[in-house]
Amino acid sequence: MSTSSQQSLPRIGRLIRHFVAGALLFSWTGCDHQDHRGPDISALTISPSGSRPDAPTDDLAIIAFCTDCHLLPASRRFDKQRWLDEVEQGFRLYAKSGRDDLIEPDFGATLAFFRKDAPEKLIFEKPDSPPDSLFVKQQLKVDGQPELIAISHIANANVSQAPDSVQFAMTDIWSGKVSLVQKDPDDPTRLLSNVLTTVSHPAHVEPVDLDGDQDLDLIVADVGKFYPDESTEGTLWMLRNQGDGTFQRHPLKLGLARTANVRPLDHDGDGDIDLVVSDFGLHVHGSIYLLTNESVSADEPMFHWDVLDKRPGAIDTPIADFNHDGRPDIVTLVSQHHEVVDLHLNLGDGKFESHELFRAPDPSYGSSSLEVVDFDADGDLDVVLTNGDTFDDFLAKPYHAIHWLENRGEYPFQHHQIATMPGVYCARTGDLDLDGDLDIAAVSLLGHSEIDKHPPGTFQGVIWLEQTENHQFQPHHMELNRCDAATCHLLDWDADGDLDILVPPANYDHRVSSEIAVYINQTR
Repeated sequence: MSTSSQQSLPRIGRLIRHFVAGALLFSWTGCDHQDHRGPDISALTISPSGSRPDAPTDDLAIIAFCTDCHLLPASRRFDKQRWLDEVEQGFRLYAKSGRDDLIEPDFGATLAFFRKDAPEKLIFEKPDSPPDSLFVKQQLKVDGQPELIAISHIANANVSQAPDSVQFAMTDIWSGKVSLVQKDPDDPTRLLSNVLTTVSHPAHVEPVDLDGDQDLDLIVADVGKFYPDESTEGTLWMLRNQGDGTFQRHPLKLGLARTANVRPLDHDGDGDIDLVVSDFGLHVHGSIYLLTNESVSADEPMFHWDVLDKRPGAIDTPIADFNHDGRPDIVTLVSQHHEVVDLHLNLGDGKFESHELFRAPDPSYGSSSLEVVDFDADGDLDVVLTNGDTFDDFLAKPYHAIHWLENRGEYPFQHHQIATMPGVYCARTGDLDLDGDLDIAAVSLLGHSEIDKHPPGTFQGVIWLEQTENHQFQPHHMELNRCDAATCHLLDWDADGDLDILVPPANYDHRVSSEIAVYINQTR
């Protein structure tokens, strides 16, 4: 059902990456040639002494082996010590795949190849950013949901017409709770949470009237298992609004492979809601699916499932009309070793034309989020991308950053790195200082044990990037050394006409919180 102007990668690669998607979605890649899992050898250890005597040791053999499925990992991406784990993992996952069509190079020579140009340790420069003076942090007590552990997503669900009303849907991937949260009309320091249901491990929620009854329903992507394996316990849920403040849980699809994201659209223009589902998966299973609504009644939502992209590792699929033809197009972010942003132009009749907007230069890039927006105000749509995932090895990376993919009317888009930010998990755009251009708010997620290895002030937890002139940006930090967020949201919390930053808690060691931070904008 899809045509492509770029050749897609034919196999799943072997090196690198345990991954979190959208927020805290652990996974790691393997290498497969066919749809099989191979033997369970997760405890296998490979060492230089285990290399075959006839295994080639030359660089060309190593490069051929390591680039069969993906780009060659750059030596500088890891320090010398870490490369032992990475190379060992690569050989192990190739063995686990069951493939035997490649010539395996000598282990010791492979390790020496990657260590040759690797640094003794990764070097982090302290961020050159002044403390912020525009925002004031306020902690909001959450009544009705005292245990906030790992908030993976929040989405606007404001159905009230009151000017100061704030309502949003929220998922906690650790506790499994799906909630509707609103600002307490009598106390601006409190949020009132209504826990609608508990599923396994919800990663994403989308408020949408799926059944056409004029009530807002919720569609939930549930990864099924918090820690990754090849099981198929993911679920796509509908929480149907009953019109009386209650929601009925209904599975739209069981047996998925770590469902990370869902987005609504009407791709065929027939007036009902279709869906795009990112089924992140693991080594073999996982795809991006296009769901066409074929419901004959509101009581039984029915969808026809097509594969939009067969590769595992999808994180997000924002919807926007890129070519102004009135049809919704789909932007996809596929991580694991692919690390690619694609645009699928809607041609109508269920057909899409695919274009590669950006491919990362390294399979260990760590893509974590993207947003579609006209970032330079030139009338076309661009992409803001972050790469900050650390759940492969729990190590901060100096090359994690916030990026702008500029639409210049051709493919791929023009890449610009805006700012480095180790562990960056989410970036959102808005005119924060009300000067007429778009700024960026961003948050990061890093473990405290990793932060403690480095001098104080090395890592930024919450920042905003002020666009000054000619698309230059001045960072301002609101949090240093505390990197405990996987998502953020821009909204006018105090109804004064400027954007505030909502930052819910998430952390590596699953500490419980009862508060959500909001950074109040003092522009007005």
